Amino acid sequence: MSGSAASCDVAVAGAGPAGAVAACLLARAGLSVLLCDSRLVDGAAPAKPGEALPGAAVRLLRACGLPLPGDSGRHTHVGGNISVWGWPEPIYRDFLSEPDGPGWRLDRAAFEAELVSAALAAGARALPLNLARVARDDTRWRLWSRGGAEWRVSFLVDASGRAASLARRLGATRRRDEALVAVVGRARPDPAYRLNRTLVETVPQGWWYAALLPDGAPVFMLHSRPHEAARLLARPEEWRAALADTRHVAAAFPGAVFDAPLSGHDACGAWLEPVYGPGWVACGDAALSFDPAAAQGILAALHGGTEVARAIPAAMRGELGPLRAYAARLLEMRRLYRQRLIAHYADEQRWPEAPFWREHGRVTA
Repeated sequence: MSGSAASCDVAVAGAGPAGAVAACLLARAGLSVLLCDSRLVDGAAPAKPGEALPGAAVRLLRACGLPLPGDSGRHTHVGGNISVWGWPEPIYRDFLSEPDGPGWRLDRAAFEAELVSAALAAGARALPLNLARVARDDTRWRLWSRGGAEWRVSFLVDASGRAASLARRLGATRRRDEALVAVVGRARPDPAYRLNRTLVETVPQGWWYAALLPDGAPVFMLHSRPHEAARLLARPEEWRAALADTRHVAAAFPGAVFDAPLSGHDACGAWLEPVYGPGWVACGDAALSFDPAAAQGILAALHGGTEVARAIPAAMRGELGPLRAYAARLLEMRRLYRQRLIAHYADEQRWPEAPFWREHGRVTA
């Protein structure tokens, strides 16, 4: 392609849940689609810490004709939540009583690969690359990969996750809420571990999330302030000591053995301004990301992918109403999310002088 540019209708930057779903549905609508992500190798997605998928998301996948977690056998059911937040004793929530039934504990790499495969089967083309340069040329985009290949594209989708790298390059601003970093450790699988619920426990320096992944390995995440997270990443023995000091998380996974380094991940809520512009739109975490305490990130990403897939064909015909409606729904989603998150953090009053809880206790909409 060095001599001439290839053409397509839509390029999607990012092959996570939002991007893969958008690419799949756009291709089914008859558009030519490029699904671009430097992490893609033979349609596979990179390993991630893992996440739960609520039953409502399974309903959304079924309605869109997308792969269900139960189809592959790579994912396991989540029976419910155990929450130790605001008081010392746990509160149990059983998903079997929920209208949508139990959720799923995902093998994230497998789940994202399944969605990418659905997009490829629908006719999308996966390219294992980042878009190095983007320029507007009349009513179309010109895209260049780092290898020098060039495409002409009518519409762009930023599904690049929290980085929102494409939208920010086009002039959008990503605005962040209270700083939050998750320090993640994965322990060796152990057949003695049987917990099929998500476990959350607050501590003075933040809050812990623990779960058993489908391969039998427990994953632990301490959500804390950036300064504390940086200290623990530099001193993993102190992270392990903090885990051992928990009352419920440590008891659920006794004798956990860690033989891999810890990792740190940005976990704060954030939003993009604007969320769309001439010839482009953002979805998933690039458009609106959530504090993990809200437990709605992956469901919102899937929903965002379906929404932009419905709005883009109209936008390509010059009809911007669906994009405006999408942006309005994101604003309302954020308003409700912040309202609930503020109330949730306010429930924990046991350590009012601890820096983490003092900071998160002052959050406002």
